Amino acid sequence: PERVVDLLTGSEAAADLPFLYQRWVGIRIVQALRTMGWNTRDDPAGAIFLGGRLTFQKGHAQFDLWVEPRFSSKTHECGFRSVGDQESTPDFMFITPGAGGIDGFILDATLNSEGPFLMKKGSYINRIEREGIATFAGCPVVKRPLVAWSAAPFSYRANRMLTRDGTIGAIPMQPTDYEPRPLIAWLSEITRRAVAWTNQNPLSGP
Repeated sequence: PERVVDLLTGSEAAADLPFLYQRWVGIRIVQALRTMGWNTRDDPAGAIFLGGRLTFQKGHAQFDLWVEPRFSSKTHECGFRSVGDQESTPDFMFITPGAGGIDGFILDATLNSEGPFLMKKGSYINRIEREGIATFAGCPVVKRPLVAWSAAPFSYRANRMLTRDGTIGAIPMQPTDYEPRPLIAWLSEITRRAVAWTNQNPLSGP
């Protein structure tokens, strides 16, 4: 927030590229969701530039987009928390309805498009967990975010999976030659889940 105030008041001459790139990715996310028929009642500018929550709706289905949520050992408002004492702050976290509660999808913007660095971004899966214990076959299990992907300015024209199960990958988002279809394909996985679980639980709509 202090950086944005400085930029708007003219006391700071320039913003660094990572800051600008992250905000550019956020704007593209909102634009892509709008083309897919999803809208938010709030002005997205505040959340994109300062952090916060945006709730997107389409019919009775809805999901939340959290911008720069700060996770600690104390449970965040979105229902997840950091594992142990280490804080985690992904750029974007999508929260959808899911089996036994909620599911999380992480997207982190980065200017580094090298494979090992993008794989390291996927560590968010092991650094964040949902509050409470889920069960599988009657046994308690920890529930983590389903995926942790990156948005990076590499030259591929399609999404790039970095693990065979699809939990870690990267979306090509090159500002000078932007192609929206890879981002839309990734967001479709989130919106499909939001619609499916709303249909499973019709009373959970707004």
